[in-house]
Amino acid sequence: MTISGYAIAIILLSFSVLSFSGVAKARIVLTGSMKPAISPGDIIITTPIANKAPKLGDVIAYQARRFNGQAVAVFSHRIIGGDIKSGFVVKGDANKTPDNQKPVAKDILGVVIFTIPFLGNILTPKALFLLVPCIFGLWLILDAMKNVE
Repeated sequence: MTISGYAIAIILLSFSVLSFSGVAKARIVLTGSMKPAISPGDIIITTPIANKAPKLGDVIAYQARRFNGQAVAVFSHRIIGGDIKSGFVVKGDANKTPDNQKPVAKDILGVVIFTIPFLGNILTPKALFLLVPCIFGLWLILDAMKNVE
């Protein structure tokens, strides 16, 4: 238990440093537009395009905008055509048609380098509200059992 606790702490600390330095960013996927490759509740890890140039077949996270330029949401879809200068043609794997917007370099927040299945479902406020006290209680019980011996 102690080793796994230290391992989790080291992983979280390492990711915090990578996130703070801008090398990687985590995002929770909210929709099923990329099913079956990426499902709702999965966490995607992205890196900026300065670290990994987007290419055909890559999944990118981009800032979607209204026609007036106002930011709407972040979408994570696969590149199916285009280029960085004139804009990529992107489409969710489960969507029938490509997105209307063609993201260019300034819109692309990152290229997906890794996916962690299901973990995003646990990181919702409701789940954490239940999970944190349960983990703390389990820790207290295990600690008390250790002291009994």
